[in-house]
Amino acid sequence: MTLRFITFILLLTLVLAACGTQSTPEPTTEPQPEPTQPAEASAAEAEETPELSDIAQAGQVVFEQFYEEVGFACVTCHYINSDNRLLGPGLLSIEDRFEDYDVETDDLEMYILESIVAPRDFNVPAESPYPENIMPDTYGEFLSEEDLDALVAYILAF
Repeated sequence: MTLRFITFILLLTLVLAACGTQSTPEPTTEPQPEPTQPAEASAAEAEETPELSDIAQAGQVVFEQFYEEVGFACVTCHYINSDNRLLGPGLLSIEDRFEDYDVETDDLEMYILESIVAPRDFNVPAESPYPENIMPDTYGEFLSEEDLDALVAYILAF
């Protein structure tokens, strides 16, 4: 077995363990509590709680909602208020990091949207590479355009 395959299996096991062994919960539109800060997160990151616009508040619901279609929520894999990696990259300083990415667009909102609906088009550089195909590419199939726009607004609010 290759190291890449073993890493993928390990991360897949972690994702499945995070989902629990109980029956699949019904999707909810109620916001879930924000995940606790990782130990390495700075006090400044922990204190950042921006005032959210109506569209960003709607995006928070999308970010925290469990989706049966993929078996988890965005918050399962991403910290919104930290740069630290969970399973996927932390989203706090995405605007600053985006400037260094080698992507075909210079529009940050378009990049974030494309990262959600076509995640295989660009992998965020990391010291420890992300497993291929870890992010589902089906969000564009079941999230509405309004939901996607709200999600992008929420990510950019931090």
